[in-house]
Amino acid sequence: MTPDEDLLAATARDPRAFGEFYARHERAVFRYFYRRTRDAEVAADLSAECFAAALLASRRFRAGSSPAVAWLFGIARNVLGHSAERRQVESRARAKLRMPPLVLEDETIAALERVHAGQLLDNALAYLPADQAEAVRARIVDERVYGRGAPIPTLNASPDQNVFLTEVADVVTAVAQELEITLQ
Repeated sequence: MTPDEDLLAATARDPRAFGEFYARHERAVFRYFYRRTRDAEVAADLSAECFAAALLASRRFRAGSSPAVAWLFGIARNVLGHSAERRQVESRARAKLRMPPLVLEDETIAALERVHAGQLLDNALAYLPADQAEAVRARIVDERVYGRGAPIPTLNASPDQNVFLTEVADVVTAVAQELEITLQ
């Protein structure tokens, strides 16, 4: 795999290099903005502006002690800060590149929110032992109820831990319903 720094250095002579850099980091940048705005459409706009600004600045990038992804997130921080100051999404870099405005359909916005919700769930489950993560996933994603219907995976947990897992699953399910997000 080509290092990020080499991709940025190659961007001037081969635009596909920036495409690879973008593909590597688009989800992380989107998540960065989504966690801060809680709005998929605004996060997508900010992501587009961030990568447009990175493309424009790629000629000035110099590999150093910090990785290229840190440089990218520095741009993301600046885009977010400028947008917050102006109370509107920054668009100067996209205008310089003559990029059309980003228009997302409702279905696309909903899909982005589901992806983000699924990533949050996966991140949270990564902290649990495998059997407990499987049980929570069965309860939340598969919507199986403990003690009813299809059996929930067997846990090597105390009754108190099972009660706790049930409560965690109920809270996550309630939040997902409140946000109208399907965790599948």
